[in-house]
Amino acid sequence: MKSRRLARGLAAAALAAGTVVAGLSAPAQAAPVPGEASAAAVWCRYKVSASGGLNVRSGPGTGYSVVGSLADGAIVNATQATTNGFRRLGTTRWASSAHLVKQSGACFT
Repeated sequence: MKSRRLARGLAAAALAAGTVVAGLSAPAQAAPVPGEASAAAVWCRYKVSASGGLNVRSGPGTGYSVVGSLADGAIVNATQATTNGFRRLGTTRWASSAHLVKQSGACFT
């Protein structure tokens, strides 16, 4: 019950910040931080395509700890560029690019 309330609260806070979080499990995805990456960083909207869900990790690789998960079909913002086959979801959140399907016309800087 407590974790369900936490997930709802985190999702509400992320939505208020303008982040797309459909199907997101706690902890919530962080929105891009202005000035965090180079001016050339391009962010796009992706749909999760992983029947069992997709692990969100603390860094760009399977050696990093799992810090959350995304449900199949969730829509998230992530960098267009990859590092070690992972896309950055926020300041310290990464997910495998193999399970993220780019949504057409949904990129921004």
